Amino acid sequence: MSGVSPIHPLTKRYHHGDLRQALLDVGLQIVQEGGIDAVTLREVGRRAGVSHAAPYHHFPDKAALIEALAAEAFRRFTRALSAVWEQSIDAPLEGLAALGETYVNFALDHPEEFRLMHMPGLRRTEPGSLSPVTAAAAEAYGVLRDAVSVCQERGLIPGSDPGSHALAAWSCVHGLAVLVLDGLLVGDFNPGEKGRDAVRSVIRILAEGLKPRDQAQQSE
Repeated sequence: MSGVSPIHPLTKRYHHGDLRQALLDVGLQIVQEGGIDAVTLREVGRRAGVSHAAPYHHFPDKAALIEALAAEAFRRFTRALSAVWEQSIDAPLEGLAALGETYVNFALDHPEEFRLMHMPGLRRTEPGSLSPVTAAAAEAYGVLRDAVSVCQERGLIPGSDPGSHALAAWSCVHGLAVLVLDGLLVGDFNPGEKGRDAVRSVIRILAEGLKPRDQAQQSE
């Protein structure tokens, strides 16, 4: 019908009382399109189809919005990890490798969100409490730690402390994600399909290295 403006999906959600989530959704869209610097409360409100003042009811300033967006990006990341792990729980070591691939692929598919999640200063802590970003990051780490724990319980990974193995795995895949994302590697290591194949190979090598020595030798 001419002359009638369609209802924006986020505006519709707002009228159902979910303005905060609608603002986060559109805020992450802006991050994906133009990076963190493109995010303003005014632009978020405009795209959500609400007044310029409406976002301030949920975020007192841009810093609060950025913090909330980073936490929301981590929650999306955690859901992606959880979905992969739930599909792989019957083959936990393969599932652990799949988590590593998912980590790097998330960075390559959502580079601006990934940079937002790891912005310096967002992991501030206060006595007796964690920042929203730190808490959301801990949930993502928890998926990896639980996966390592399951592998240990089934004798697929040595040791009884899942924390050290999870930290080693997290450090490796995060470093790999940053190296590939920032173009710091040469040859086939790039965000294209060959780069993803290379990432897959590296993750498999890391997973192989976590096995007990006798199992690793048997698979050679």
